[in-house]
Amino acid sequence: MRKYLSYFKISIGNTFAYRGPIIVWLVGNLFPIVTFSTLWLSASAGNQIAGFTRAELVTYYILGLLVEWLTNWYPYYWIKDEIADGSIVGSALTKPISNYWRIFSVESGWHFVTFFFGVISVIALVLVARNYFIFPYSLLNIVLSLASVILSIFLIFSLSLCMGYLAFWFTKIDAVDSLFWAARMFLGGQALPISFLPHFMRVITFALPFRYMFSFPLEIYLGKVPASQLPSAFIIQAVWIVIFVLLARLMWIKGNQAYTSFGN
Repeated sequence: MRKYLSYFKISIGNTFAYRGPIIVWLVGNLFPIVTFSTLWLSASAGNQIAGFTRAELVTYYILGLLVEWLTNWYPYYWIKDEIADGSIVGSALTKPISNYWRIFSVESGWHFVTFFFGVISVIALVLVARNYFIFPYSLLNIVLSLASVILSIFLIFSLSLCMGYLAFWFTKIDAVDSLFWAARMFLGGQALPISFLPHFMRVITFALPFRYMFSFPLEIYLGKVPASQLPSAFIIQAVWIVIFVLLARLMWIKGNQAYTSFGN
């Protein structure tokens, strides 16, 4: 446990030392949120659009920023580099630790710091759009939304780790990252709520993991998920986590073998 705590502390120190990426990340996330919110605020206040009122859409995008900051755990970007440049040997292959939890500890340090920037940004947006922001209908909505966010963290982290492990076998894997972002934007509800999609695509998103990375916690918060569907939705989210955790474990074992063989 102390080993992983050390990784956590070092990551916090590095985050404060290199503050530039935080500013870039903040601006990059704020821009689309402000754009979409402004778009819906300028729309007609009359009828609903795809089951959403104007206030619900504004709330969706504002809280979407917080979900982004809480769940965007992407070890892919530096794990693939560790594998490519060989530093993975000294950082993990020769150490008696779980690489899964080593990487999770490093990511935790970064998110421990950036969490506060995300909260401050959301509070500022809520104050600006306070006449259109919808506060939770009940305490249960908040609890279930937070539970889904926590599961989303492990889901995104585990999938991103699997993507990074592809570097054990392939030198160019950027296309995989592009596909992931495209799927999350349109099948995960990041660009538009899933209810905007055609019916057959909505049915598909309920089974795929992308909805449970972004849209699902927001749907719960806004009361868009019927109570009868909540248990099955949480089960699907948990099943995808198990699948990617096991896949990451298998890829790590096979990757070590391939890496060692190549080195010899």
